[in-house]
Amino acid sequence: MELYDWQKPHANKLEEALRAGGVAVDGSDTGVGKTVCAVEVAKRGGGKVFVVCPKAVIPSWTRTFDAFGITPVGVVNYEKLKMGNTPFGHWERQKWVWTLPEGTLIIWDEARRCKATNSQNAKMLRDSVGYPTRLIVRLLYACGLRVSEPLNLRIKDIDIDNSRLTIREAKRNKDRVVSLPCSLLPEIQEQIKRARKFYELDAVDKIPVPLPGLLAKKYPSAPYAWQWYWLFPSAKTCAHPRTGETVRWRVHEANVQKCVRESARKAGLDGAVTPHNLRHSYASHLIERGVNIKSLAEAMGHSSILTTSGYCHTDALSVPSPLSSLSVLGPVSGG
Repeated sequence: MELYDWQKPHANKLEEALRAGGVAVDGSDTGVGKTVCAVEVAKRGGGKVFVVCPKAVIPSWTRTFDAFGITPVGVVNYEKLKMGNTPFGHWERQKWVWTLPEGTLIIWDEARRCKATNSQNAKMLRDSVGYPTRLIVRLLYACGLRVSEPLNLRIKDIDIDNSRLTIREAKRNKDRVVSLPCSLLPEIQEQIKRARKFYELDAVDKIPVPLPGLLAKKYPSAPYAWQWYWLFPSAKTCAHPRTGETVRWRVHEANVQKCVRESARKAGLDGAVTPHNLRHSYASHLIERGVNIKSLAEAMGHSSILTTSGYCHTDALSVPSPLSSLSVLGPVSGG
């Protein structure tokens, strides 16, 4: 089976969105042939595909897969899947854990069933998308950031051409500029593409992002502007705590803290390991390499150089003990 010529551009756009951000949303009208376009995109990606759909349309999906010569990993209805007794996934501490083969494309048919934020359908959908915690954690160490600082980044704060980030309203409401390693630029660019997909969806539904202070009142269009959008938008919208308005918030600190905690546990690291440890490591390692302490204080946003000097413990460790220089030691006598 092949697509009609008028369907091919639609499938191309879906494929492009999927490659750019890992997620593609098809909100086109009835009559486009969304099912056949989705299967065509899955076929281009290798044919490893899993479908979650209403029970009534399972035969339609099965016929389409047969027409394209594809054997899907599975086609399961919402009700059966969320019970958790399937080989495709299960619930674990109120979190949905997928057990699909690596690289499987998940298609959600009639995703409006996931609209209720706290429903099981919504939880399964969010857990299939995931959070970009790996990149966030890398930024913590690479730039010496506090856990909230990369999460608060807006699109306008990222300077790809000059490889730097502007940290706004950090501790004590201070702004600063930090260097962005070139090794992270490709990941940052991919994350910008993912954020753009969220932005385009929010633009259709007219969902704003919260702005600091009274900027939203002074510039009413700013909450809907791309440059003010989050680099790391949350997977779901929420109600603004003061106005009650539906807004798009950014990824919460708890997601990063949980990721670091779980990674430390898997690595067998004992004790309390937190995201802030990465900021400490950033400072300690740069001190070891001989970075000027005044420059480091500015990069970390310290008000006093005395705070930064606390990371100079590596210099003390470089001082050898006089005991090691004594080749012969006699017995230690009491008295």
